[in-house]
Amino acid sequence: MSRRLGHARPSITLDIYRHVAEWEIREVALPLTELLSPTLRTLN
Repeated sequence: MSRRLGHARPSITLDIYRHVAEWEIREVALPLTELLSPTLRTLN
């Protein structure tokens, strides 16, 4: 994958996409979980 993306080393690809995944969890998944928490508690 790193070659397809033009990265010199696989570690570059991992560093970039790990950062993106961490951002998604922090900025998208956690707020969505908080938003849905009351609904999920009601369903349980």
